[in-house]
Amino acid sequence: MSFKALADLFFPKVCNACKSLLSDNESFLCTTCRHVLPTTDYHTSKDPFVKNVFYGRAQIEAATALLRFEKKVLYNTYSTNLNTGKMKK
Repeated sequence: MSFKALADLFFPKVCNACKSLLSDNESFLCTTCRHVLPTTDYHTSKDPFVKNVFYGRAQIEAATALLRFEKKVLYNTYSTNLNTGKMKK
């Protein structure tokens, strides 16, 4: 048994959002939580929204964003019921 397998036995890797166990190919978020994240389509749009955010601060030729920030997105999706201790999906 390797040291990593022994460490995972006592300190398992869990998702930072929903606290479920992570598989070997996941680092911080499980696949389910990753698919809940709000993505943007800025790379397909001609609207220079992201570029305009930096206007006057830095000289930028092009800009895009993969994800959009929404306060407590994962917390709202995976909130714990305080009475039962079970996850609501």
